[in-house]
Amino acid sequence: MKYPATLIAAALIIGCGQGPSTATKTAESTVVKVTPAEFNADGAPTVEIDVNMHCGACAANVCKALKEQPGIVDVKADAETDVATVAIDEASFDGEATLAALAEANFADAVIKAAESAEAAVEATDEATEEPAIETTDS
Repeated sequence: MKYPATLIAAALIIGCGQGPSTATKTAESTVVKVTPAEFNADGAPTVEIDVNMHCGACAANVCKALKEQPGIVDVKADAETDVATVAIDEASFDGEATLAALAEANFADAVIKAAESAEAAVEATDEATEEPAIETTDS
């Protein structure tokens, strides 16, 4: 059969449709290992914030908004659990400013839910009911 041989020859000549590769092969290969950064490597106190996130982009936006706040050392956000965890510097962390930053980033329903210590979470209250919006957990 001449037809399949013609197709194979054409495929080899034309290729897959992508442009030419810019990668070059050398006799020696370099292996680069990428290790994800560890959250809160220094062991700072943490605060958990309930944030209504829909997707990974929401989680990224939450991280961006929180990383810019004074008193926040590290941030991780999980859209599946709707929880952002922040490692904090207790001396300069401001819970109300943190919630305001999230509200400005269109996450107005965020609530500080847990902290490693009562001192770790600065008083953030729900203004509508005057009930504390912070619950502390004992470790």
